[in-house]
Amino acid sequence: MAGSTKPRPKTSALNQEARQQSASPQRLRELAQHPETHRALAHNPATPADLLWRLAETSNPAVLRSLASNSEAPHDLLATLADLPNDRIGRALTKRPTLPDEVCVQLAASPRYQVRLAVLSRTALPAEAIEILAQSPDNTIRRRVARHRSTPASVLAELAADPDPTWALDALKNPGIGAETIAALATHPDPSVRTAAAKAETTAATRDDGQPEGAESKDHSSFESHQSQPGEAEPDGTELDSPRPIAASAVLKKARKRRAAPTPPQATLKKMLTSPDHRERNLAVDKVESLTQTEFAAAVGDVCWLVRQAVARREDISAADLDRLAAEPTVEVQMAVAHNKNASSDLLHQLADTGHAKVASRIARNPNTGPDTLVYLAERWTITRTAIASHPNATTELLWSLTDGSPPSGLRAAVARSMHIDAELCRRAAQDADLAVRRSLAANNSASPESLSLLVDDDKSVRLKLAANPRTPEDALRQLSSDPNPNVRKAVAHNRGATPADRVLAALL
Repeated sequence: MAGSTKPRPKTSALNQEARQQSASPQRLRELAQHPETHRALAHNPATPADLLWRLAETSNPAVLRSLASNSEAPHDLLATLADLPNDRIGRALTKRPTLPDEVCVQLAASPRYQVRLAVLSRTALPAEAIEILAQSPDNTIRRRVARHRSTPASVLAELAADPDPTWALDALKNPGIGAETIAALATHPDPSVRTAAAKAETTAATRDDGQPEGAESKDHSSFESHQSQPGEAEPDGTELDSPRPIAASAVLKKARKRRAAPTPPQATLKKMLTSPDHRERNLAVDKVESLTQTEFAAAVGDVCWLVRQAVARREDISAADLDRLAAEPTVEVQMAVAHNKNASSDLLHQLADTGHAKVASRIARNPNTGPDTLVYLAERWTITRTAIASHPNATTELLWSLTDGSPPSGLRAAVARSMHIDAELCRRAAQDADLAVRRSLAANNSASPESLSLLVDDDKSVRLKLAANPRTPEDALRQLSSDPNPNVRKAVAHNRGATPADRVLAALL
């Protein structure tokens, strides 16, 4: 028959062939004509270098992640991938069994927090990468550096010399710390550091005196095990942030027990505000009922970031103190400022330029954030868009911009919940294929009556939200008053927007 073509192979068969390491380079190039094989080809170590470079031109992040994990990918291709503004691609590079030192250094200097954090999950790191990460403003990153087995003694000494006692405590947990650094910390003004230094000195002396091989191995294994659990709580009660799950441990149990302990009397907390122990000052700032202006000033200028973070979370802190705290580079303190309901819209707009996703996420959820700042965050940070769609200051124009292209269902549902949604967006949400989007619209008191009427024959979970919405039109409520689902009828009976006759009918059925 004229115009007949050879049947196209099934996708599964093509992908299976694209994964074969025994396939010839010519055959792999032929398979690249089928876009569905690109991910398998990108992961195949037998794929020729020229084809890998062609695949790198794609905008498909799944293909790029497969390229990042290809064991035979050229070093310059890995360097190109390391420059891409994508957290998951960067993390895929850090998970490679082998990673060129120059690419590792490149990832360590990444402006993306999750990528820098993932670099520290590698067992061995080049010294240059460690030195770059040690200068990070993120406390979580620096604390991982202090505990990493590749961190040289010179970097540990620099971290331990910081006025903030938390760096000294983390450095003392590293078996690679030098004897001179331990001796210097033995006279530290913070008693918790002096105690940790004495323990580290005893451990080092035991090791130098010829500890049995099995015991030494056990101690080193314990250190590695601690590194593999980056989400566990610290002795000071904080938690190290990581994409990996938090592991149950003795340290975590100890932190939980301390948090569950009864709060000391207010008089005791007042005395603890001037304690040389940073843990006591942190607890006092967090739990004391009120602070004087002098006490606020002392907490804002405290050398320990944990104390500054605690005062930034207080509801009675002044705008001037929040401005001062927002100016420092410590990301965790900036996060607390961005979350504080006393932060002004101008201050939140300034914080939006910090370049940290976690700060941006908290700004997007702060009710004081202005419309201009929300627009800026939506353009710069994809992860903030769902929170922005639900923000009380999000304008209708901003909602329209959030729905451009093919937004995920979670973002569409957030737009459907917005109090600023207009009639056309309501109509789109009512006809959305995703149930969660239609359910969100059905519960929205700002939705147009016309769009709500479109949902009257929808899923029972949507009808239940619709029956409880006082904005639902009377004719729709009348139909729902005889709904076969008793919970829907019950919702109509309690809906003040329904007519008395419909409420009675719904209650009787």
